[in-house]
Amino acid sequence: MKRKIGLTVLLGLLLNCCVVWGSPENESLPPERFMQVARYRMTVQDSFADLRGKVTHMRRNRGRATYCPVRFAVRFGKDQLNARIVLNNQEIHELHRNYLSRAEDVKSNVELKESRLFSYGFKLEDLTMNFLSYPVKSELPRETVKTVKCRVLHLLSPAGEPVKVWISVEYFFPVKVEFYAPGSNLKSKPVRSMEITAFDKVNDYYVATEVALFSPDFRTRIAFDNCQVFKADSAQAEIEFKK
Repeated sequence: MKRKIGLTVLLGLLLNCCVVWGSPENESLPPERFMQVARYRMTVQDSFADLRGKVTHMRRNRGRATYCPVRFAVRFGKDQLNARIVLNNQEIHELHRNYLSRAEDVKSNVELKESRLFSYGFKLEDLTMNFLSYPVKSELPRETVKTVKCRVLHLLSPAGEPVKVWISVEYFFPVKVEFYAPGSNLKSKPVRSMEITAFDKVNDYYVATEVALFSPDFRTRIAFDNCQVFKADSAQAEIEFKK
């Protein structure tokens, strides 16, 4: 059954497949330990997701919304992550990350600044939750995002970009993220905000099926209506990400 979180506004992807890890102890974990668990959960998914749907994008003073088919494939292995997003059946972006060496490789078949992904306001790293790897600067007062109890953390990217993330206490699942300009602080306005607005349970995994990304200039929504999830070593995953 699909569950709505609301807020028609993130990852557009943000996409995340996750096992439910609810525990009362999540409330009392120190901030850095809480984030360590969230990061660790990402490395033990042992899953492959194939999500297909549609992107809706609208810019301020640009008339009607534009639409585009999207396919997002991601494999969470024990030691590496592989992801591929295909827009309009033509534009391809790939990301490969090794958890042990922390090496990361991003490839595209188009120039980034000329891509649909760029014009929609997304980064492939958004969809793979790269911000979870950023160090914790501080913890902020806890909040509830559309009935989901969250711990709120201030993170800092290697480029000096402050990030504010709301993570479900029960599931270690990011439901909202705000990205700020390099060198700014959380009192300024975010340059981008991302929210998971709906998720569904597929084969014991929770999958984000609707994500929204927005800024003062645009709104982008990704809705996945065809979702499949398998084990990371499944035939489907091996075909998608050939070694």
